[in-house]
Amino acid sequence: MMPTKKPIALILNDTYHAYHWGCYGTSKEISETLIGLGYTLEYFSVVKMFNLKTPPRTEKQMNDTGFRRAFLADNPELSEQLEIADLVVLNGEGSLHGINQMAFNILYVTNLAKTYFNKKVYAMNMSLFPRIKNSDPLEIEDFYKRMLLPIDKIILREDISYQIAQRLGLNAHPGFDLLATHIKRRGVLATKTKKNIIVLGGGLGLDHKVFFDLFKSMGSSLSKFKVLYLTGALSHPAGDDLIFIKKLTQSSYPIAHKRVSSFSEWVNEIRNCRCLISGRFHHTIAAQTLGTPYVVFAAQTPKILALCNKFGIKAPINSAEQNSISEAIKRITTALESEVEPINQPLINTLIKQSKQNFYGL
Repeated sequence: MMPTKKPIALILNDTYHAYHWGCYGTSKEISETLIGLGYTLEYFSVVKMFNLKTPPRTEKQMNDTGFRRAFLADNPELSEQLEIADLVVLNGEGSLHGINQMAFNILYVTNLAKTYFNKKVYAMNMSLFPRIKNSDPLEIEDFYKRMLLPIDKIILREDISYQIAQRLGLNAHPGFDLLATHIKRRGVLATKTKKNIIVLGGGLGLDHKVFFDLFKSMGSSLSKFKVLYLTGALSHPAGDDLIFIKKLTQSSYPIAHKRVSSFSEWVNEIRNCRCLISGRFHHTIAAQTLGTPYVVFAAQTPKILALCNKFGIKAPINSAEQNSISEAIKRITTALESEVEPINQPLINTLIKQSKQNFYGL
């Protein structure tokens, strides 16, 4: 008897190699879960998605048959992968916001997977912010709706995005990001060792000058702590990190740069530090999951606000506001004075349960 052929799942926008180790963790969890469900995997990375040949520039092009033929001919690897896949999974992460080329690429390819290749399409682990500012035109939401309406299932990783997707009438389901689930899979939820280290992480929309202003204002009160700016990825590190490291090397501030070389090392640095200061979505989830005190700044989109609401903590600090430094100092001081507390296991269990909604029905 011939063995049954395993179905093929194509993961679009795979972040295994890119940005930072938090993105690695979520991508790895998608892969390992799909393998456990019996799929053979194909990957089309976030880097390839960004560098598509003949990318769509307008919605008119996206609806044009001639453009589609040219696009698929110029991207033969993607075309072949879409052809052979039984399931197409979009790892949405924080990529779908506003009007930009990356959002156009993702929306077009995901829409093609359903409307032209007629595949089962899940968009998961995703935030969704068509309009970044309230002043952005409503037509942007209409465009996103037209592109995403055919998708079989869209699982949002935080509640603000879910509310937007519901309002747009999409086939939306509430879920959560997969990082906490992958941390648990890797078995790193044990007792922590608190070190006199403060870990910094960046974030899109966060002006890194805030770190310099903070340490200038706090001065000697931080003298007993080692301050590390944490970076690292398998390849293609986050661009905003590279910019900050360049500025850091030109400054006299006592902030060291540490490039971690593995997911486990990244987790342990956050797990064992006295405090995390960051504007990153995944860094914040890691700190909450690992029981590390943290101070969080707002990002370019409301995704960090959604996390704070979920975790029952104060809203993130907006670095553009006049009192941001004084508020940050207050929160950092409180975090550094706090004792080691047990991990909020009921909350973590809830987050992990919600994250499993990404795969419901597969």
